[in-house]
Amino acid sequence: AVFGVRFLIQWLKSESEGHSVIPLAFWYCSIAGALISLTYYVHLRSLPLILGSSPALLIYARNVWMVYRDRRRTEVEA
Repeated sequence: AVFGVRFLIQWLKSESEGHSVIPLAFWYCSIAGALISLTYYVHLRSLPLILGSSPALLIYARNVWMVYRDRRRTEVEA
């Protein structure tokens, strides 16, 4: 459900902007979903699933960091 709602958020934001946009909430939902999945995989003690899902969590976190980095740059330039 968490992973599904992120696409709804992205679609609604893009519709309101008139072009493709990925809002910050999309990345937070991605992180939440990845953490839920990772927790379950750890519970299962499934190393292949843990290793397969971990990189996505790092990518989602990096995207959040880049959003905030770009916002700071924009504020400094303004």
